[in-house]
Amino acid sequence: MSNKIERYSTVAVVLHWVIAAVIVLQLFLGWRMSGLDGADRSFVLQIHKSIGITILILSVVRLVWRLRNPPPAADASLTRIERVLSTWVHRGFYVVMLGLPLTGWAMISLTRGGTMTRLFGLIPWPPVPFLNRLAAGPRDMMAGVLENAHSALVLITIALFLLHVAGALKHHFISRDRVLQRMVTWMRQSRLFEPRLLVIPVVGVLVGALAYAPPPPAAAAPRPKPTELAKADIYLDVVAPTLSRRCGSCHNDDRTRGGLSLVDHAAVMEGGLHGNTVVPGNPDRSELLRRVTLANSHDQFMPKGGRTPLTSEQVEAIRWWIAQGASGSAAVGSLKLTPPAQSALASILGFASDEVQLVSADDESADLPTVAAADPKTIAALEASGFVVRPVVSGGTLLDINYSTLQPLSDAQLQMLDAVALQVLRLNLRGAEVTNAGLKTIARMTNLRRLRLESNPIDDGGMAELQGLKELRYLNLTGTKVTDRGLVSLGTLPKLRKIYVWNTTISPKAAETLRQNHPELMVNTGVQLKLLAPSAPAAPPRVY
Repeated sequence: MSNKIERYSTVAVVLHWVIAAVIVLQLFLGWRMSGLDGADRSFVLQIHKSIGITILILSVVRLVWRLRNPPPAADASLTRIERVLSTWVHRGFYVVMLGLPLTGWAMISLTRGGTMTRLFGLIPWPPVPFLNRLAAGPRDMMAGVLENAHSALVLITIALFLLHVAGALKHHFISRDRVLQRMVTWMRQSRLFEPRLLVIPVVGVLVGALAYAPPPPAAAAPRPKPTELAKADIYLDVVAPTLSRRCGSCHNDDRTRGGLSLVDHAAVMEGGLHGNTVVPGNPDRSELLRRVTLANSHDQFMPKGGRTPLTSEQVEAIRWWIAQGASGSAAVGSLKLTPPAQSALASILGFASDEVQLVSADDESADLPTVAAADPKTIAALEASGFVVRPVVSGGTLLDINYSTLQPLSDAQLQMLDAVALQVLRLNLRGAEVTNAGLKTIARMTNLRRLRLESNPIDDGGMAELQGLKELRYLNLTGTKVTDRGLVSLGTLPKLRKIYVWNTTISPKAAETLRQNHPELMVNTGVQLKLLAPSAPAAPPRVY
């Protein structure tokens, strides 16, 4: 074990290579963890923390051994610059080997509740004494400093690693001296090519692969997708998934930026260090909403770091959730739904924007005409082509028809509806790729009262085909190519009461003009959510 010879002692050699392998594994784990969130991230983080404490313990052992057993003197062949570089690289390694686990340990100790780590799930490892008892302000400031220091030490570790390897290879392949042999004891001196050196990169690759070997725990069964907008849970189906995807990587129980965790409703309501995170019933006083509606260039805009910001629909859904009391669980249909919130929720959950009726549709069912029943064979043929056909009234002859498949609806398929043209009272062709030519078939449905044509490539030319629908009460043109000219032409429909034209080029001026000419007609152009100042009120829906 004596260090008086030119090589390092066996203990020093073993500690060197074990710590090197574990650091490589740790770097790969950190890399892997950066792309995870939720339970997967927590699982890998627990391994990362366990290995970090292991590195700390091994590094202390190695430092004590080095102090009690001095290493061999520097090789006489080293130049003055090489001696200085070697000294400072070794000192730098001790700084990062101790500094990385210590800063990581301190960061975990500062999280909400001072999370205690179980090394490899077995040995309890407590938080740093007193850190988890700091006041909120100093705790948050220290957490930010430690996180920046930890990240900087990772970069320094990589730089030192590359410099150390480059120096070792220089000594073996260029200087062809005994420096590398002092640590790689099985090396043959001054060989230009040493095949046994290949074991080092091979082991490095295998160690890195270990970072991806442990499978993350099986994820909890996801909530079933709501079948109706009214039955969706505002927090569990909308708010919680949004916060998890957009904010969860920085605001969880292992990493509480700003002292804030968003892992569950209780944590959200507990809030963070910078004001009232969520004030039930008051969106304008809620720090969470303020942060996500700031300009992207603002220092306090969330999420930071170039992460994907919340969409306008997600922001509007959170705004409405807060305004409705910010409950941890509530069906959408049990709350007071507004047009902007309805549009946002429908978009997020994949429903039609008018899935929940805000205005009574009784006028669509009043004074129903009497028509003969459709041929059952015709109904069966329609259903085989992708149409869902239901009676408007149980046992009645009038029909409510939806096109349900993802395949585009051809003009020939649409013409199949000619056989039931008089029976159709409600027709939903949302996103069916209906063309202007296809609207000629719809024009023959003279009893039609409700027509949904949103997300179809129809334009002003198709509006001319609808002039014969004298019974039409409701028309949805959201996401179509209809312009101001096409909107004006719809004013000739005598019983039309509601038109939805969100996400079109129709101007507020044209909508207002049509309303003035037809006071009984509502033209809803939706809402365009803007980035608001902290004290600015929410933009109202533009309904004319």
